[in-house]
Amino acid sequence: MLELVRREYYEILKILKDKENGVQSSRLVEIVKSVSQSTAYRKIEELEEAGLIDSKWIFEDKRKKPRKYYIITPLGKSVLEKVEEIHRLLRKS
Repeated sequence: MLELVRREYYEILKILKDKENGVQSSRLVEIVKSVSQSTAYRKIEELEEAGLIDSKWIFEDKRKKPRKYYIITPLGKSVLEKVEEIHRLLRKS
């Protein structure tokens, strides 16, 4: 089972929540600071397999290859809200 309280999962979900139109895959990996790029790609795949994020291909220019973007799913938003709630409760105690 996915360990959602782990920093790298939280960081990825938080980044995607703040970017409603999604984040290009290579840019997302650059933004994630808590792990190496290769680990970030694995964590992104795990979040996608769990249904917490989704990907879509976007053609920005017809002469170039499509780019893969990641977006947070409604389930991902719900899980992130619960994790943030747990973090708030832990800080209070």
